[in-house]
Amino acid sequence: MTADVTMASPNVLMEIVIGSYEKYLLGYNLEMNLDQFILKPSFSTEAHIQSIKCIASSDKFLASGSIDETIQLFNMKTRKEIGALQKHNGTITCLEFFDYYLFSSGEDNNICIWSTKNWQCEKTLPADIVRWTPDGSHFLVSSGNSIDVYSVEKATVVWTIDFHKKICDFTFIKDDIVAIGGESEFIQFYDLKSKLKCFEIKVKTNRIKALKCVSTCEETFLVSASSDGCIKIWHLDLSETELKARKVAKVKTGCRPTCMTIILKSEN
Repeated sequence: MTADVTMASPNVLMEIVIGSYEKYLLGYNLEMNLDQFILKPSFSTEAHIQSIKCIASSDKFLASGSIDETIQLFNMKTRKEIGALQKHNGTITCLEFFDYYLFSSGEDNNICIWSTKNWQCEKTLPADIVRWTPDGSHFLVSSGNSIDVYSVEKATVVWTIDFHKKICDFTFIKDDIVAIGGESEFIQFYDLKSKLKCFEIKVKTNRIKALKCVSTCEETFLVSASSDGCIKIWHLDLSETELKARKVAKVKTGCRPTCMTIILKSEN
């Protein structure tokens, strides 16, 4: 891992890490400097022998999954590579840290549960990944152009969101607000309570590959990575009855992003 900038600067709010089609992991620090937001490179490393498909981070670790069927592990406090995990037959499609575990899924339709204490696979489950709302009341399943919203209480689909274009990623802004990106020049926001589209951002690109929402210093930011190589950051105003967004930073990475994770300053 080649480090250009560390997280030691007191002006760093977060570190954005993207995986790329070109096999690289690239890090960018979001800094506040004289009331302006600036994105600066933090590290780069050729993590895999084939394209990276997914990425996840915890308070200490970074994991990336690839077409090469491996999960690469990094200690983000020491900025050192730990090693690789191999269990799946096929591309690694999703990674998620929870408590003292790393969950991975692959094209073999299995979920592996890894202990972050010794990196042993403790259990393998035949299942698919779903994404839960922050309050745990619903879970969302994306397929093609649409997302099915399931109620945990009713155990059934209560709404289907039609994005009209292929969906690449989605993220929760609040318990009941989800932002969706895909093969469209718009990031669209949907209210799960009213079952309506409530807002959209024109991003001037044809494909959003990754979306993340993060709150830091009592501020909320939406981060997007697009296939044209751009990372863009919007400040979201959630205080009003109407959601507002203001673009505060942008950087061209020089690669084709495929996935993204965010490490808050307090986590490192």
